Formats: sequence, C-alpha cells, structure tokens
Amino acid sequence: MLHRLLRLSNLSLTFVLLPFLQGLEISDPGQVVYREARTSGVVEHEATLECGTTLPDVYIWSFTKPGTDTIRALVYNFGKGPKLQQLAQDLGDLDVITNTASLSIEKLPLDAEGLYTCQALYDTAEGAKLYYYYVHLQVLVPVSKPYVLLSNSSAVEGSSFWMRCGLENGTEPINYTWEQESRSGLVTTLAESNSSLINIVWVTRNHTGWYRCLARNKVNQQRSDRMWLDVLFGPDTPQIDVLAYSITEQGYSALEKGNVSLSCQAVSNPPSRYVWFCNNSQIYSGPQLSISIIQRVDTGSYTCLAQNTYLNTSSKKTVTITVYWLPSGEPQCSANSSRNNEHLMLSCSWEGGFPRALLWWASSLGEMQGTSEENSNILVLRSSANYSGKTFTCHAKHPLNKDSKKCILKLEAPVLATDRSVVSVYETNDVQLTCLLSRHYPAVTEVTWYNNLKQNVGDTSKKYVLQQAAAWSNLTVRETDSMVDSGYPMPPNITVSKIIYSSRQRTDVNMEWLIQTDGDLTGFFIEYQKLSVPVGKSNNASVWQKVAVDLDPSIRSYQINNLDPTMTYVFRITAMNRRTTGNPSDIKSPVPVPVSKPYIVLSDPSPVEGTSVWMRCGLENGTEPINYIWEQEGRSGVVTTLSESNRSLINITWVTRNHTGWYRCLARNEVNQQRSDRILLDVIYGPDMPRIDVTPYLVTEGSFSAIEKGNISLMCQASSNPPSQYDWFFNNSRINSGPQLSINKILRTQTGHYSCLAQNTFINTRSTKSITLTVYYPPDGAPSCTMLPVNNYTDLWLFCSWLGGYPLATLKWVPYVNGNDRGEITNISRIFPGPDTANNSVFTCYGSHVALNVTQNCSTKTWLPYGDPKCSANSSRNNEYLTLSCSWEGGSPRALLWWASSSGDMQGTYEETSNILVLRSSANYSGKAFVCHAKHPLAKESRQCVLKLEAPVLMTQRSVVSVFEGSNVLLTCNLSRNYPAVTEIIWYNNTQQKVEDIPNKYVAQQAVGWSSLMVQETDGMMDSGQYWCSATNAVGTADIPITLLVIMPVSKPYIRLSDSSPAEGMSVWMRCVVEKGTGPINYIWEQESQTGLLTTLAKWNSSLVNVTWVTRNHTGWYRCLARNEVNQQRSDRIWLDVLYGPDLPQIDVTTYSVMDRGYIALEKGSVSLMCQASSNPPSQYIWFYNNAEIFSGAQLTITRVLRGHVGYYTCLVQNTHLNTRSKKTITLTVYYPPDGVPSCSMFAANNYTDLALICSWEGGYPAATLKWSPYVNGDNQQGVSNVTRIQPGPDTANNSVFTCYGSHVALNVTQSCSARAWLPYGEPQCFAYVTRNNEYLMLSCTWEGGFPRALLWWASSSGDRQGTSEENSNILVLRSSANYSGKAFVCHAKHPLNKDSKTCVLTLEAPVLMTQRSVVSVYEGDDVLLTCILSKNYPAATEVTWYNNLRQNVGETPKKYVLQQAAAWSNLTVRETDSMVDSGQYWCSAKNAVGGAEIPVKLVVLRYPMPPNVTITKITYSSHQRTDVTLEWLIQADADLTGFFIELQTLPGRLGKSDIVPLWHKVVGDLDPSTRSYQINNLDPTGKYVFRVTAVNRRTIGHPSEIKSPALPPFRAYPAVIGAAIGGMLVATVATVLIFIYVVRNGNNIPRFHDMIFGRQNSQSRENINFPEDEVIGEDTSPSVPGFKSDPVIMPRPSTTATHLCSSPKK
Repeated sequence: MLHRLLRLSNLSLTFVLLPFLQGLEISDPGQVVYREARTSGVVEHEATLECGTTLPDVYIWSFTKPGTDTIRALVYNFGKGPKLQQLAQDLGDLDVITNTASLSIEKLPLDAEGLYTCQALYDTAEGAKLYYYYVHLQVLVPVSKPYVLLSNSSAVEGSSFWMRCGLENGTEPINYTWEQESRSGLVTTLAESNSSLINIVWVTRNHTGWYRCLARNKVNQQRSDRMWLDVLFGPDTPQIDVLAYSITEQGYSALEKGNVSLSCQAVSNPPSRYVWFCNNSQIYSGPQLSISIIQRVDTGSYTCLAQNTYLNTSSKKTVTITVYWLPSGEPQCSANSSRNNEHLMLSCSWEGGFPRALLWWASSLGEMQGTSEENSNILVLRSSANYSGKTFTCHAKHPLNKDSKKCILKLEAPVLATDRSVVSVYETNDVQLTCLLSRHYPAVTEVTWYNNLKQNVGDTSKKYVLQQAAAWSNLTVRETDSMVDSGYPMPPNITVSKIIYSSRQRTDVNMEWLIQTDGDLTGFFIEYQKLSVPVGKSNNASVWQKVAVDLDPSIRSYQINNLDPTMTYVFRITAMNRRTTGNPSDIKSPVPVPVSKPYIVLSDPSPVEGTSVWMRCGLENGTEPINYIWEQEGRSGVVTTLSESNRSLINITWVTRNHTGWYRCLARNEVNQQRSDRILLDVIYGPDMPRIDVTPYLVTEGSFSAIEKGNISLMCQASSNPPSQYDWFFNNSRINSGPQLSINKILRTQTGHYSCLAQNTFINTRSTKSITLTVYYPPDGAPSCTMLPVNNYTDLWLFCSWLGGYPLATLKWVPYVNGNDRGEITNISRIFPGPDTANNSVFTCYGSHVALNVTQNCSTKTWLPYGDPKCSANSSRNNEYLTLSCSWEGGSPRALLWWASSSGDMQGTYEETSNILVLRSSANYSGKAFVCHAKHPLAKESRQCVLKLEAPVLMTQRSVVSVFEGSNVLLTCNLSRNYPAVTEIIWYNNTQQKVEDIPNKYVAQQAVGWSSLMVQETDGMMDSGQYWCSATNAVGTADIPITLLVIMPVSKPYIRLSDSSPAEGMSVWMRCVVEKGTGPINYIWEQESQTGLLTTLAKWNSSLVNVTWVTRNHTGWYRCLARNEVNQQRSDRIWLDVLYGPDLPQIDVTTYSVMDRGYIALEKGSVSLMCQASSNPPSQYIWFYNNAEIFSGAQLTITRVLRGHVGYYTCLVQNTHLNTRSKKTITLTVYYPPDGVPSCSMFAANNYTDLALICSWEGGYPAATLKWSPYVNGDNQQGVSNVTRIQPGPDTANNSVFTCYGSHVALNVTQSCSARAWLPYGEPQCFAYVTRNNEYLMLSCTWEGGFPRALLWWASSSGDRQGTSEENSNILVLRSSANYSGKAFVCHAKHPLNKDSKTCVLTLEAPVLMTQRSVVSVYEGDDVLLTCILSKNYPAATEVTWYNNLRQNVGETPKKYVLQQAAAWSNLTVRETDSMVDSGQYWCSAKNAVGGAEIPVKLVVLRYPMPPNVTITKITYSSHQRTDVTLEWLIQADADLTGFFIELQTLPGRLGKSDIVPLWHKVVGDLDPSTRSYQINNLDPTGKYVFRVTAVNRRTIGHPSEIKSPALPPFRAYPAVIGAAIGGMLVATVATVLIFIYVVRNGNNIPRFHDMIFGRQNSQSRENINFPEDEVIGEDTSPSVPGFKSDPVIMPRPSTTATHLCSSPKK
C-alpha cells in the first residue's frame, strides 16, 4: 500500500507542484520524509487531522476511501490560503485550523472514515523538504443499549443454552461482559470476550438468576436490561424426615397406636408435587403424611414420589417403617420328655409382638441355662433325678416392656398310690389292680407293671390285661390261681382314729379308722354296745350289735345314724379278708361334735359405698354354745378384731371404702375352734376428684408450663373401685384414653386446657379436673448484634435484639456498657466512647430465655482496619477518565475515607471502607500528588495515603529481532515508569496498522508492566520492517520502535490419512506433508493414546508411515514433527478412530443370589440387568425375553419382578456402523413364597386309634419347608410342601395343640398353622324318630364337637353292626316293623383320644294306652271329655286317632268333636251330647314305627228328668184398657227345673166361626226358675187372647198349664156385685175343678167326655212320630164357651232337646 501511495504521490508532484517548484531543487531523495499516524473520532463529534507541527509552504490534503485505490483532493494551499474542494462537503463540516495545515471536522459522518494524505513542502535553508503525512481516520460509532436474547427463557437443567447480546449500532472491536445476579443479589462477572454469544453447554440450577450484558467499545459502554433465566430442574432425590419412635438399620420404628409424621422435600423448579405410596399402593397426596394411631398392619415401605409436572420428571425415595407391638398375654411354659426319657425339654414361648421377644432359661439359683432365643426357647437337658423338686424360670424380655416377664416350671418325680395295697380274689376269677399317679411333672410317659415274679406283665398279654390313662393304670390278672397268684391272708389290724358326734342332737356318730399294716382285706363291719350305767360299774356286759356290715374295703369312715341321744355307746370295727375275720379294733366312745369349718355368706360381695351390707358366719356342725369372732384384714395386711359375740350375723349400715378387705369368722365351742376361709368384701366407690401430676418445666399459679419440643407427661389418678377409666380432653376435644397422656415434642399450638375425665363404668359415676398448660418456646436463632459509628466517627453505638418467643427473652451487654448491667427485653442499645475502646474489643449480648437451658449470645467485635489505607489510580479503558481509589479494608465499624489535593482541598465525597475519585484525564496531572484521609472511631487521629501520578516511559529488550521465515517471533515492550497503570499497550506493524485489526496474523499479550506481540508465520517479504509499541495512561503517552528481520525455516507440516476411521484389522497409511522448508528434513511421528500417554511412534527421513493391521490400540491422536537445520515444526493433532466390536457382552445382574444355572430373584423385588460390550462406535443394546424383544438400552430394570418373569434374558449388542453384532443369554429364576399360610389338618388314623397330622403349604418356588412342633413321635424331621405325621391317640392329652411351622427363602418371617385335638363334650346322645307315615324308623346318634370328629356306628343288641359308620352323627334307617318292639340298639362312638369307645342304647317299644275312665256318662246337651294316655312307647307315636261310636274318625267332624293332644295324652270332647246319637263305644288308637294299640271308652248320655206341672193361679188385665196382662202361677210338685216360658194365642173375632186354628206364640222364654209371676205388655186392646205357662228342665220341656184368658180388673163401685160374683165364681170353679179331676182320673171309663174336654191326643210321655220332632197336635182345653169350636192346634212337645224359641226380655 505504501509503495502504491509513493508512486501516486510522485505522479501528483509532477503535475500539481510543477508550476510552483520552478527553481526549487531537491537534491537528495532522503529529504522526502514519510509519517504515518492513526486517529479516530466519534460520529457526530469533532476530529482533528494534523499535518506537521508547523505550517508548510505548500500542502495538499487528499482522501482515499477504504477498499479503493482512488485518491481525491480535499484541500490545498499553494501559499494563497486553503482551498476546499467539493469532496469536503461530503466529509462533514471540514475546515482548516488557522495558522496550521491541520484539518478540523465537526459532526463527523460515517463516510469520513478513510486514509487522509497531507503532502507538505517546506522550503528550508538546507533545501526543500517534502513530507508525506498519512493519517488513518477511523469514525467510531458508540454502542447502543444492548438487549439480551435467550435461546430459552426456561432452560432445563442438563441441556445446552445460549444467550446473545444484541446491538443495533457500535464500532468493532466490541467487548462483551456478561454479569449474573443471583437470587441473593450477588453480582458476578460470568464472561468477558469479544463475542456477543455465550454458550452454556450444560445448564445447572446455579445458572438461575438475572442476566445482563455490558457492551463496550472505544467510545463508550452500555448495559442491557436484566433478563431472568429460570432453569427448570428436578426433582432431586427426596429427603424424608420421619418423626417416629427410633431409627433402625432398616429404617424407622414406631410404637403401635402412636403417631408418626413423614415429611418429604425434593428440590425442584417448579416445586414438586408429592404422592405417598405404602407398599406400592397410593395412599396420600401432599408433602407431609401423618399416621394417627398407627397399627401393626401399617408396617411396610413408604415411598415419596416427587413429580415435576412441568418437566414430566419424577424421583422417589423409600423408607421402611416397622411398627413395634407387644406380644399378647404372658409367656407360656411347658415341659416334655423324649420318648425314651433320655432328654428333658423345657419349652417357653411368647408368641407375637415385634420385634420378637427374647427368651432365656435360668435355674432356681439365677444361672442362665442354654442360649437366648426369640419368640420361643427350648432348653434340652439330659434326664436326671437331680432335677426333681427344682424350678426353672423362663425370662421374657421385650423392648417395649420395662421389666422382663417370666413363667416358672417346677419339676417333680412321679409319686404313686393305689386304691388297695392288698387285693383278694377267688380262684379262677379275674382281679384288677390299680395304680394312681398323684404327683408328677413332666407327664409320665409310661407306667409299667411287674408280677409277683418281677416279670414285666407286658410280655404275657394273655395272662394280663393293661388299661392306662393320663393319671392311672390298671392291671387285670385273668383266671387267677391260688398257687400261682396269691391266697387269703389275715386282714390287718384296725385303729379307730376318730369318733365324734356329727350332729348337735347326738343322734349321729361319724367314725374314722386306719389300718395298721398293709394287708389283704375285703371289707369291714362296725359294732356298738349300749352302756346303761357308767362303764365298769355293771357286772352284766351288753351284747355287741352290728351297725354296718360289708363296708367297702376302700372306706375309711362311716356315719351311724338314728342313735338314742339318751344312751351311752361304745364302738369297734373289724376288718375282713373274705371269710377271714380280723381282730376287732380298740373300743371307743364318741366325743362331742367340734365346730366345723365355718363359711361366710355375704348379702352383697361388692356393695356401693354408703349402702348397707350384712355378713353371716355359717356352720354345718358344732355343739352349742358357739362364740363368733369377726376378723378384718385390711389392705396393709393388718388383722383387727371387728366384733365378738354369740351371734353369727354382723350388719354394717353404712359401708365405706375402709371396709374393703378380707373377712373371716372364728367359731369356738368347748371342743375346738375353727376359722373360715377369707372372703373379700370389695366396696365399690368413686371416682374421687382426679389428681393430675404433670412433669413440665415450671409450675405457675393455677397452671403448668412446658418447653416446646420437650416431652411432657400428664398422669391422672382418681381413687375408685373398680379402677377408673380415663379420658383426656384438649380444649373440650377428646384426644386420648388412659391415665397417662404423653406428648412427645410438644409444640406451641398445644397450649390450652387439658381435662381428665375419670369414669367408674361399674356404677356409672364420673368426675373431672382441668389444668392449663402453657408451652414456652424460645425466639428463633440467637440474638442479633449490631455496631455502628456515631458522633462523627468518634463513638460506638451497640444495638442488640432478639425478637419472638414466649415469654420474651432477656438481653444484657457484657462488658457492662457505661457501667449499666440492667437486663432488658427484646432489644437493648448503648453508646460507647471510641478512643477509650481497645482494639479487638468484643462486646457480647447475652440472651436468656426460660425455654432454653443455655444462654444464647451474639458478639460484635470492634477492630481497626488492617494496616494503613491503600491508594491506587486507574484509568478508564479509553483513558477518558482517571479513577483514584482509596480503601481501608476491614475493621468494625467501617472507616470513613475522603480525598484531598496536595494543597488540602477536599475532592469528591465521604465514603466508608473505600472511596473512588473520578477525574477527567489530563496531562496536567502528571507529577501531581493526591492525599486520601481515613477516620475510624478507635483511632484518635485520622490516617492518610498519598498518590503521585506519572506519564508512561517505554523500554524494549531488543530493538532489532531476527527470525526464520515461517516461524513465529515475539516482540517485547516494557513499561519502566507509569502511574496510573497503562490500561492498554498498542502495537503497530511495519505498515503502521494496528495489529489488532489483523488478529490471524498477530497475537498480542499484555500484563502489568509489559506487552508482547507474536508475529505468526513470518514472511520475509511481508513482515520485515519497523514495529511500534505505544502506551498511554490518563496523564500521558509514549512510543518505542522495534525492527524485525525474517529468515526462511521449514513450514508447519500437516498430516494426510488414507482413512480416518478404519475398521479393526484393516491397513492405513499416514503422510506428514511439509509445504516448504530447506532440506534435509527429518520426520518424527508421535502418538497420544486415549489415556493421554504420549509416545514416539517413528523417527526417520520418510514422511510416510504405513500400518498394515490396525487394532483398537491404534486409536488416538497423531502428529508429526518436521525438522531441518534451521528449525523444526509440529503438525496439528489428527484423530485416528479405529472402529471395532462389539465384543461378547458382559451381563451384570443385581439380584438375590447366583446359582449354577443362572440368577435368582425374589418376587416383588427389583432386578437390574446391565449389559456392556466394548465397541466403537458404542453399541446399541436390545434385550430379549424368551426370544421376544422387550427393551432397548444397556440397562434392563424390572422394578417389581413377578414369577412370570422367569426365563431366558438375552442381550443383543449391535454396531450399526460396522453392521456387526454379538449376544449373551442368562437364566433368571424367581423365588416366590406360597400363598397365605400353611394349612393344618388332623384326621383319625389306624381305625381311629391314632392321629394323622397333615401340614401342607402348596405353591411357591422353591417349595416351602414344614416342621411340626412339638415334635411328633420325638421326630423333628422337616418336609417340603407337605408333611404328615402319626401321633398315638390315647397318648395325646386332651386339648393338645400341634403347630406346623413353615419357612420359605422368600419370606423373612416364619408362617404357621395349628391343629388342636380335643374330645367331644359329654357323652354320645341317641334318639329315635319316624317318617310322617311311620313307614321308616330312624335311629340317630350324635357326639358333637371334638377334633378330629368321632366315629359312630350302630349295632344290634346281639352285637351285629347295623348300617355304616359315620363321623359326628349317624342315622340308621329301618323299615318300620313290629318285630323291633322290645329290641335294643347300641350306638358305639370312637375317638382317637379315648382308648375305649363309648356307647348309648335305645330300646324300642310299641305304644301302650290307658284311660282315666273306661265308661263315661253325661247328661244330654252337655259336653263330655274322653281321655287317652300313652303310658309307654318309643319312638313317640306320631298321632293318636279317635273313632266315634260308629267307628268314624272324629277328625272329619270338627264341629261336633274337639281334639286336644300332647306328647303323652290325647283328649276328645264330644259337644252337645245327644242320648240317641252319641251314646256308644269310642276308640282311642295310637301307632308308632314298631307297633300300634287301641283302647275303648264307653259314653252313656242321660236325659234330664221331667219338670213339674204348672197351674195358672191368676190372669187379669192390669187396666181397663186391656193392653197389659198380669199372669201368676204355681208348680204342682218339687222337681228339677231350669226355667219357664209363656205362650199366647190370639182368638178369632167371633168364636166358632173360623176354621183356622191360631198358632201359639212364645211371649217370653228362659224365665228364672224362681219366678212365679209375669206381666205381658203392649197387647192389642181389641184382640182376644188366651195364655199358658210351661216349665223347662234344661232340654226337657214339661206339660203346658191349662189355657186361660185374662179377666177384667174388679169393678170397685159395686162391691156387693163383685162379692156375689166372686162367690159364684168360686162355686163354679170348684165344680169345674171337681169335674176336671173326675174326667182326668176316669178318662178310660168316660172316653167320649174325656176326649171332648181334652181332645184326642197321645200321651206326652211318648213321642208322636206322625209329627215333626219338636211338635205335637193337641186340642184346646179352654173353658166351654158358647159357639166356640175346639180345633186341633200345634203345640211343643216335652223334650230334652233344646228348643230354639223366640223370647222377649225378662221383666
């Protein structure tokens, strides 16, 4: 470029300056001087272009636009002043500075940038000098306000991300500074470079924050607005905090019925959503899972799943919670011996609970026996007699029980007894010998009998028969022989041990005796002798009389009754051995009756306090007088005498709780005294007012206080019997049951009222007490201390605060500030003189709180800043500003700093710790000093530091530098003096261009005090020349030149590969290519492996390397070094990527265990299969299950393996680039337990003599292992899947429990099942019943209960088995037959636990009938009861049938007959009997399945007798109106009658004119038999009536009375007429009666006259069969009335059959 300009400049001189240079001669070309400069200006600002320091004689300014070679004139001055050309208008407001050749451009446009050339000619004394000034003007554009562009405003952690700092305007180079502001407000510089793009290849959550970019160029700098980067991440693995009982190796534990809280936190953005799983089942959503009253079923794995729903990611963590619970009940102990009694096994178990209880055995001395075991412990001892009488204790310990529990076994050798020590039997008879076990533990396994020759009787089974049960053994000696077996010895002598009167009346004697020696005896007899006078006073001995004979030989006592209480008796007893009579015992008289042991009768054993109660001391025997003493034993054990009297009754009218205790009575007479057993009087009372004991931190007036997060216990006690039930209430809400309320880690929210409710549920009473509980909690953290300067930095202000907590905290400064030690609440402040305070003084504020055991404090330390103030000066990047910094770091409080000039004038403002003074740059400041003043409260005087400013001075190590061509060369420039530090050292190349404009050619490095320039790949033609180093600071500028000479070297080689990615086994070559360089050239090949190891591969003069067989080890970086005598050069690295694989895969399995055939996993567990195979490029992995593709990827995870996952798993590895593959297969076996628990069953075996125990647990893999306990037959053999054992039945105790334990490799705990063998209750029950029609007979036998069930079968009386055998119940069905009557059927019942079978017998009988009366009579019309009784029948008759006198079944006539029937009788009621119909023989018939019977009952129906005849004595009208008639009558004789009825007949209007016979109408019926008069009302006064009266005896109707018409009442006005009439009537009446009597008595003699009066009719004593049953035809017997014709009329006949007559009410 320079050469081109020179050529152009010479041309311009020729044409432009030629007219003006005539006579001017330039004799030496060296007088042409070239100057080059660079300057810059800001757009729209002013710029100055200089052309020398003095005004030349002639000058021309020209302009060359960048990128072109065109030179255009701008301004010229040929001595007549400057002339601006047209171009000047396009380059801004251009003007020439007065008296100079320099140009000034205002409002600089962008187009003004370019090369300005000033050709200046100076006419000097030495001659003309021509100067070329080349000025490069760069127009700078300030950076605009940048903005930030994000690739994603919500980047995901782990992804890549970029940010770009965008600019609208700005001149390069632009430097970009990225700043990050975190959430806490901390601002850090993230990056600083000339690139506007920042790329984050792996975003983390720490990148979250505010970002802004600062763009800076030579003109200015601008910051962008903040932009928020929200990094999405998570969730991380959750953190689970568990508030439980304790922490275990497997997880956490909790107490059953306690409260458990699980809190889950997982860092995530956005925040996570939490889901809780228990044993893989979702149970809750939310971060905190609380389980109130946790149960044992809540044991399991709790998984917190944290979900980031925005990213659809999740993580989880699982903890295990185990619920601890106590075993139920108490430890159980038992002792057993092995079958041969070789070993003794002591078994102790305490089933249940978690963790399992620990059990161990200890001897009576406390020494531990054996080892400790969980749940159950069996101590096996070798059998020894030394253990008899010894005790062994099983101790059981559980973590939840403070004290251990125990159970005790006492071992005892067997003790034998017998009913009879001497047994006799007649020859050839069988005899039974008995042996009883009275005491033994453990149970005796076998009782052995030996005969009189000491031989085991079991060897002679035909001679001896053994019977044995748990507590006895019998030996039967069969067909005894006197020579072989025994004889009849003398019975032993007898001693009377006791003889007393057994009653208070001395009529009964109780006698007891003992035999003196063991001997044979068959019985006893007792004799007595009456003593009429005192013993020894009479010469006549009374005869001994036998009172009792043939007493059983086992009897040792006998009671003699009905003695004469006035007599004196003596007694003796004699033993007998069959016919052999022993010696009589001594003679003894009975003594008075002692009192028997009394017993107490209570009116109420549990009276309520305040009620009354009585106690009676009862006695069975004892002679009066008897004295009674009452004793009371209190709770403390003190016995006091309550009363003493001759009364057996004691009455307590007001019972109190102090009466609770044991009572006994003592009965005393002249013979002895006896105490009763104790009886407890349990007085019911309460509850009293409860008492609450609290274990808090502090007790205040009326309330209690506790410390937050502490444990507090509230114990409630209220006297009560039975003990109270307690309920706790918090603020009236029930929270707990039990006397003790424990609050673990109490919180402030639990402040409130706590009430204890005590309840006596037995008597339904209650009482309550409440307390107030206040929770004290401290403030958070610790006190906060602050120290500040005051009073113009001469004093210290101390402030302390500690907010929160209850009650408020107390604060106090130490040491006491200003001598004041007063404590204050919440905050405290003090003033302290600064200079009086020593450096490093510490002031401590102590905060105390009632809820804290230790005092909390904070401290503040006052100290001077270290050293002295530090000063420094810096300039801005463009040296526009000078920055003076002063700092005095450290100290507390911070120091105050300010600047002043050397003259003392203050510069800027006051600041703490550091102070920066910004000045506009100026050379005037060079050599000037600035002073920084610093003030601190601890320093009495201020301190200072001084800065002196200096312009830079440059130096270089070598002013001329030579280098081989093609190599790099380093030029250096050193700063020897400058202040402030030079911000930038600028290098200019040999063409006066800034080297930063050519970054590929030059590399500049700079540090404090020096700068270097690396000229790369030097070229002798281009790079030789003079280089300039320029340094500028805020107070001046300096330049220094360096000359570069370039020499030719070898060029940098590069490598050429035949194949950059060869496959393993192929060939490849590499060539090291050098473009230029002087030979000979030597080549060195270097290889850098993947591990970074650098090795020399080859060294020779050939540039080619050939590898004939490439392996994977050849993979790596390769480079070559080319060297000649001048220099050497290394090539860049080149990567050789050898492709290979895949190799045979390696499969790693994380599972349960490994076996020969593969791998094993537990069902529902997790299995991970990782496949790895060496390959380049990396392989693709495909998993196959049983040849079916299931997954792609290196790791196959089965999170919940199931039994269906069993099979072959194949990993197929593929190198898709080489199209090669390999595979490997493994076998996975899943272990899974059987479902549920083992199944136990028990069956009868060996004809119901043994027990077959079967335990099975089907399923699972491998099969489960089973074992019976206790070991059956002493065998502890284990079985797989199922196990069967035979247990002898009779040797098994009732209610024996056999447990089968099942274990499986996939289960952590043993499963079990049990079977209990027990006898059915009671005895077998038999009964018989029949089908409805008696066709079949069914015999039923049951023996309910028991396990296994009993076997039952029927047999006839002859022993023949009937039907089949059945369990529990057996029904034998027989066809009904009379042949079974009187026959017996036996039901046999067999159970394995019984050695012998049991029986029950049914005897069948046909029914037998009886009746109370075989002949029954009844009066006609009455009901009669016939009875039939079943006296004997079985089965019960299904029906009793009655037949009437016509052999008809009475059930077909229900209205006539009524049947009543029960199990053993049947009654027949015959209703409204009739003599003609119902009399006769009745039959009662009964039938069952084995026969029938019938019995006759004769019924006689009697008719009631004829009632007496009736005579009407008076019949008159009651008034002259003729509407009422009064009727009176008499009976002719005394006879049975039950009433009367009256009839009337209405006569025709004219007598004798009508052929119609009027009917008789009943006016009234059922008149009382005592009635003798009646009034008939409401008659028709115009009618004519006649009346008659008839007597009735039940159903028998008598003869009607005579027919009469009523007469008119007497005429009172004519007494004489009336008297005459009465007289005449009397005469007529008497005559008529005499005539009637005569006719009646002589009816046979004068039949015509008789028939004329009475009519023709049969006697009413016989029934007229020509008319209806209840009617007869009669003739009117009314008085003879002229013209009246006697016509036949229908009349009722006398009868015993009830007649339904219409009757009117009685009057």
